[in-house]
Amino acid sequence: MTTGALALAALTACTPGSSTQAPTALTAEQAELLASFRLKNYLAETVSYTVAGPETLPISGSVMIDTQAHTGQGLIATGEDPASLVVWGERSVFTGVDPAKWDDLSTWSGRDLGQGDVDSFLRLLLLLASDRPENAQLLQQSGAAWLGTETVNGVVCDVFTGPGAQGQTSAPDPTQSPVRYMLDKDGVLQFFSARIAGNEEKPWSATRTDTPPELQIPPEVWTAMDQAAAAASPSP
Repeated sequence: MTTGALALAALTACTPGSSTQAPTALTAEQAELLASFRLKNYLAETVSYTVAGPETLPISGSVMIDTQAHTGQGLIATGEDPASLVVWGERSVFTGVDPAKWDDLSTWSGRDLGQGDVDSFLRLLLLLASDRPENAQLLQQSGAAWLGTETVNGVVCDVFTGPGAQGQTSAPDPTQSPVRYMLDKDGVLQFFSARIAGNEEKPWSATRTDTPPELQIPPEVWTAMDQAAAAASPSP
């Protein structure tokens, strides 16, 4: 698994889930499927999801990920509150609360991308793409498992758990994995879920959609994000 994804596993707890069969170790074919989905997302250039949080933090919305620039944008609402326009990258997140003033940068707030539940999930969404496949053989040794099949977006998908939270190499146990992936027959990710530490009742989730949010982000927001990333980067 990628270094970033393994680091995020430390922020999460187990992800048990219903399946049609008992968890089994990955076959070579299944491991190749699981190993390549991040590259498929990267090659797609943009991927859109509907997202949802746990009952203790009822967040919902629609987001689009630029998988090659490693940025995201979307409309995200908490509970009954109006949706905010959120733009984020690997180091920072900017939020526009007032729809009538989204074109005015002075009404936006920006901050570093932190370690809280929401920021951890935003970071995980960016980690669903990579410019190279993972090592299929290592996935077979990591405790990743196949849980059966489920239908997402009208498509039958294979359900996988990721490597165990402790990187165990014993028989696969879905209760030790923080994440679940549902991939269609072509290896395209249709659904992703993760349990973020402190919210065990229901996982955070992202379901693929062909309808991206229609947003107009002020260019100044992207400029501010680039400046924040540059300021956070170590000097050569």
